[in-house]
Amino acid sequence: MKKVAVVDLMINQVLIKNIEDNQNLIAEDDDLVFKAPSLCGYGILGLNRLDIYSQNSNSKAGGYFAHYLKCNGYDYLLIKGKSKEPVYIYINNENVFIKSAEEIYFLDKESTENKIKKDLNKEDIEIAQVGIAACHGVDFSRIILGNKSCGKDGLGKLMGEKNLKAIVLNKAEFLKPKCREKLYNINTKIANKLGNEDIEAYYNDQNNCFGCIVNCGSTSIKKIMKKGFSLEEAQSLDSISNHYGMDSCMFASIVDKEEDFEKLAEDIVFNNKSYELKSSKKSKIHDESDEFEELGFCRFLIKKIY
Repeated sequence: MKKVAVVDLMINQVLIKNIEDNQNLIAEDDDLVFKAPSLCGYGILGLNRLDIYSQNSNSKAGGYFAHYLKCNGYDYLLIKGKSKEPVYIYINNENVFIKSAEEIYFLDKESTENKIKKDLNKEDIEIAQVGIAACHGVDFSRIILGNKSCGKDGLGKLMGEKNLKAIVLNKAEFLKPKCREKLYNINTKIANKLGNEDIEAYYNDQNNCFGCIVNCGSTSIKKIMKKGFSLEEAQSLDSISNHYGMDSCMFASIVDKEEDFEKLAEDIVFNNKSYELKSSKKSKIHDESDEFEELGFCRFLIKKIY
């Protein structure tokens, strides 16, 4: 059975339910769903892909959120409705809380993290949050997951529209596999393929994603430069976008090189300046690594192996 935490923000209610293993959770109306891979949480190297989706959009990201969502016991987090006031969700194993986010709603990423840690009196947490842009309804807002992010095609905006600032997970202990020997053999094969047999190195919290030592950097600046911007301009656009929690490539696509980047961002976020976006969706080409990505493995790690 798969375990689902259902949080209805409109009526301030939490429900825990189970669905069959062969079932997938379908998003309805304005539902926002966070899904962890079924094999996540056990410590399999490179298995960290979080799936976030709504009725109209879908996005994936690495990081640590999927791992800790599963470690807390949940395959899905289903968020329904809109809260009357800004809130954040805190999950600590069986306990799921809806807490006030009045004081943090319009703060940036770092300030939000610090305030939540102080509020919970807890340092060891994992956070998914939206930035200033999402709280002002910017279409290409992103959901921020540590040093990763996703959801530029409406998911970040949807989270903001729900008055949901953040989802906070307790860093619960790994799930216990039925056979530790099989887990060890799987991890050993993956580590050998990657050329680093030190298994503990893959579990270092300083890695960008759980169970992965590839530590791939952001490709945003290179993508922005392909639009004709210099390195300095691309770095500026990326920095401004990160501050507000926007997708930097989409921001760059609506910028005139002669414009004041900071002023344009302020006008979009705070003054409802109109803009025209081009769809960023690409058709997916199936290849032999897809089955591994569907299991939840990091796609960059897969490329290293194959």
